[in-house]
Amino acid sequence: MSAESQLNVDTADENKLVKPKLEFQTLLQQAGATKDTFTMKEVMFYLGQYIIQKQLYDQKQQHIVHCSQDALGRVLGVDSFSVKEPRVLFAMITKNLVAIKSQDSPPSPVEPQSETQTDKGAEVRLRSNITVVFESVLNKSYLKNLK
Repeated sequence: MSAESQLNVDTADENKLVKPKLEFQTLLQQAGATKDTFTMKEVMFYLGQYIIQKQLYDQKQQHIVHCSQDALGRVLGVDSFSVKEPRVLFAMITKNLVAIKSQDSPPSPVEPQSETQTDKGAEVRLRSNITVVFESVLNKSYLKNLK
């Protein structure tokens, strides 16, 4: 799977449900998640909460997350990442999710699509959503540190 991979679901639809794989779900639960299925927006929120609680973000460049010494690094398969690279982040996260199609059908693994198949509008919304969620979460943390 390349960094340019996208979900084989409509990423613009924030109501689509996903189920985190066990190790990723454990991290989300440490951040306060209490259920088994989530919207992508909820996944991003709890991931942001986890990063803040563990203080994994760089103090000077808060868009950079250092996770080499944390379970998050093992789950995502990286030592660090930037939330300003949402496609890369999204690709790492989706490796740890299973798409829930509906209550009647069984869950299916999240499948990537090539960039040529990607809806550019959905990609722009995805970038915006990821950036807004993380910046909001990190800004709240930063403001707490100023007090």
